[in-house]
Order: sequence, then C-alpha cells, then structure tokens
Amino acid sequence: MKLLLVIPLISTVCAFLVPQTDFRTPKHIAFASVGGGSSHNIWVLKILEELHSRNHTVTFFSRGDSLRFANNYPMISTHEVGGPLDFARHSIVQKSISRHADPMDIPLAAIESVLHNYTEEFNHIQHLSKRLEIDMFLCDSFAITCIDAALATKKPVMITSTVGIYSDLAAPYINNNLHVGPNPTTINESAWQRIYRDYIILPLRIWGIKLRSSEAVKTQHAAGFPFTWDASSPRYNDIGKLIHNVFGIEVARGLTPLDHYVGPIMSSHYPELDNLTETFLNNHRRVVYVSFGQHAQAAKEDVQQILPYLLQLKKEGWIDGIIWARLPPHMLDGEDSDILLPGWASQFAILQHPSTLFFVTHGGAGSIIESLYSGVRLFVYPFFGDQPTNARAIKQIGLGDYFDVYSDKPIMFYDHLLRVAADPEGKIQRAVDRFKAYVQVSSINGAAKAADLVEESMFASDEEGKQRYRRHVKTPAKKVKKE
Repeated sequence: MKLLLVIPLISTVCAFLVPQTDFRTPKHIAFASVGGGSSHNIWVLKILEELHSRNHTVTFFSRGDSLRFANNYPMISTHEVGGPLDFARHSIVQKSISRHADPMDIPLAAIESVLHNYTEEFNHIQHLSKRLEIDMFLCDSFAITCIDAALATKKPVMITSTVGIYSDLAAPYINNNLHVGPNPTTINESAWQRIYRDYIILPLRIWGIKLRSSEAVKTQHAAGFPFTWDASSPRYNDIGKLIHNVFGIEVARGLTPLDHYVGPIMSSHYPELDNLTETFLNNHRRVVYVSFGQHAQAAKEDVQQILPYLLQLKKEGWIDGIIWARLPPHMLDGEDSDILLPGWASQFAILQHPSTLFFVTHGGAGSIIESLYSGVRLFVYPFFGDQPTNARAIKQIGLGDYFDVYSDKPIMFYDHLLRVAADPEGKIQRAVDRFKAYVQVSSINGAAKAADLVEESMFASDEEGKQRYRRHVKTPAKKVKKE
C-alpha cells in the first residue's frame, strides 16, 4: 500500500499598496480674455469649474461685457480688466467687421485694438495678480497683456485658443498665422502670393501698427520684452497651449510637447427649445437653420444673397422650413408659416432636433463643433477671422460646402447650397456621421483632461514658471533679444 503524501498549501495573504497622489494643494488660477465671444471663453470657464471641484480658487478677468459668460458659474469670481467693451467692439475692428473684408484686415485690426490699452491692462493684471495672490494664469491668445504679465511675474501660464496659430506649430505647408487669409495650407497659393503677403504687405502693416502703438512698445521693452503683437510670436514657444479644436477642422500636423488639442469641451447643459421653435420643428421634416453667431451680422446684401436661394430650395422641395436667428422680419416680403425668425435661438437644441437638415453658419469654431456633435451637415458663409479657413476645411473633408463672398462668384451660390441640401448619394451625411463619432469621443472628460494639463503646469513648472522638461529640442534655450 502506497503512502499518499499530502503537502498542505499554505496561502499567504499579500498586502497591496495603492498609489496615492499627494501633489495637490489649493491654488488660485486666473483666466483672462479680451472678449471674443463664447468660443473664446465658455470652454475655458468649464475648465475653471473642474479646477474648482479640485479645491482650487478660480477667477475670470475680461472686458465688462464679457463677464456675463461666467453668470452660470457662481464659483468663479470676476474682475473687469481692459474696459467695458469686448475688443471686437473697438472702432478699429468695427470698421471691418461689418463687411466681408480682406482676410488680413480684421486680424490686424484686432491686434491693434488689443495693443490700444496694453499698458493699462498689463499693469492692472500685475496688480490683481499680487493682490489676489494668483498662482497660475490661463490667457486667451489675444490677451497678450495676460501672457506678458505672467511672464513678468514668473507665474506658470498656458495660452488658450480655438486655432493652432503658434510659431512652434509651424510647418512648411500650413498657414497658421492670423493674417494669412482663408487657405489652411499653401497648396493653392503661388510663391509670389506668399512672398507678397508675408514679406512685403505684412511687414509694412505691422510697422504702421507699431508706430501707432508706441505706448505698448515702451511697456514691453521696459519689461524686457521685444515688441510682440500676437500669440504666434516665437517668444511664446516655450509656453503650454490649450487648443479647443479637432483635427480635420484644424490641419493635422506634428505637435510639440507643449501643444495640446483638448476637447471639444461641451457645456454640461444647454437651453431647451422654446414652445414656438419646438412646435415649428415638430411640424416640419427638413428644416435649414441659419445663424451667424454673436459678432457677424448679416447685412442687407447678405440676406439678398442667401434668402432667395433658400426659398428656391423650399419651392423645389429640398427643404420645408427655415429658421433664421436674429433676422429682422422686415427683410422678408410678407409672412410665411414655413419661416421662423427668432430673436434668440437655442442653437444646440435646434441642431439636436431630428428635423434639422443642415446648418447655414458663419463658420465659427463653436458653431461647427455643435453641428458636428449633433450630426448636422454644414454650409458655411464666412465673414472674418478663422471662418473662411474653417469653411474650406469643411469642404475639404466632405462635411458640407461653403460660399465666400470675397472669392466666389455669385452664380456659384445655389449649386453649392443645393449640394448640401440634396446630398444625392448621401456622401456628405455619411462623412458627418463618422465625424460625429470622432467629436463625441473626443469630448468625453474634455474639461477633466484639460484640467490635468493645467495642474501639471501649475505644480511641475520651475521657479521661472516654465515646463522645461517639455521644451522641444528644436527650441533654442537662449534669451530672446530685444528689438
């Protein structure tokens, strides 16, 4: 008989150590803008909301009429900086903003309006930084006073924008400066066109702005900075950037370790449809929604360009209803039960409704994102800024079409509009549906991911306020000389 040897198994209980973060202490973060509408502000305020949930104090500096964007964020304190009016309301900008200006005019007017009271704003932000004990700044790309105040006080800083218009994101084939005009890349531009624009016209116009901004020049030089007119300056190459956009609308390119495409960061809630709009949409099946944002106002000539062709689409049966936000009723010839003209519209709710067929938009970043998130195809009628560039991107990636008053012939308008309305092979809608998935996936935890980057900058920056470990190898580690 064989003996059976039983070896008892001795179980040992292993203790596991769970990693715990202990870097975080309460800090004070300030975001500064110079206006610019919701696309410059709302998504950053969502990041501040997230940072507040992490036990940080959060503050918003902006022009008086832009502080309203923080009304739904009671945890954010506000301070008027730079005067009562959005920089886009400055007379320098308004001269161009009311028309379809040369693509270079409005960006340069915006730059000059920002420099107009640079010294006062720069000093005010420094004063508030000291009084409120600000630990870190988030600065809109137009708010160079904020960027420079942070650098002067050696505070960590990140620049926020909806486009990657930065020197460290430059590539030989990409137009990524404010002044370059409508083409996202140089593929359709001749060498002479680029030379004339970048090396003849632009230097002359910047020289004129510099002469008219002598006080800003003095203040920058006194702080040890060369004259800088916008955030695309190489002087800001070693500063982190948060870019609220997606590839496709932005030309895809290699990024540096300091450049971060975040979001889209969507609001946690949007206004619901009012009864009149909801009833209108429920009683129609193929509605076109028309809206040109907060700053662009359709002139009589624009309405005369667009409305007759929308009515033709309705007559031919491609659409059965029109919602045109902020269009004065007197611009219509009589009443039409298939046309709704709200003074204010709940845009996201309209785009979410299944009866909305396509969106005629100015092409602002916020409107494009909301439309694509909702799976609605686009027809872009751009006015200024990044809108003409966005319009071309929309067509290039198959999400719709556009018409540019500055460069297209009026006879082309209806064909472009019909292409989006009819979409006979369904190609546009299929592309929009694919892009909808991309946008929605990208939006998941968008504010939290951006807040992580802010905290990294805030806690890991050195005594100069810099994340030197992220500095790209191509960035020279030397001081920028004064002009």
